[in-house]
Amino acid sequence: WHVYSAVFNGAYSELYVDGMREGSRSNVGAGMLDGLTVGTDHRNDFPLGSMVDGAIPGVIAELAVFGTVLDVEDRVRMEMQLMRRHGIDPPTDKRAEERRRERQAQAMLTERAPGTRHEPCPLRYLARNNLVSWEIEHPITGNKVRPKRIGVRETAESSDW
Repeated sequence: WHVYSAVFNGAYSELYVDGMREGSRSNVGAGMLDGLTVGTDHRNDFPLGSMVDGAIPGVIAELAVFGTVLDVEDRVRMEMQLMRRHGIDPPTDKRAEERRRERQAQAMLTERAPGTRHEPCPLRYLARNNLVSWEIEHPITGNKVRPKRIGVRETAESSDW
């Protein structure tokens, strides 16, 4: 489980994940929507919780939308309450480093710009990423088999690492 909090007031936006700020923007504009769609990518040919186009598989347990920006104290109180309810540990420096490494592994696996060099990343973060194939289906029998090499398979190569 994760608790996502987003703040948007027309002048800036911020995103928090499990109580930790993940990013912000100040050039967000005054975007007006005629509606709000949450939890869909309008691709009805994939079951709920399946991974499509790098999206995180999962379901939404709770949703709260406010017509105004909450005070910081109220936002934090609500995040902590939801985290307790769903068994999510409160933010710590160690968790912040774990999340940084997970994002780094995701970038290494998905960004394929030629000549791109990444900071070294411990293998455990790469191996836990859901893009890594720990088992594959045999093309004829459909049985699960263990690959000879573990890696991301986006091309005809045996491994893209």
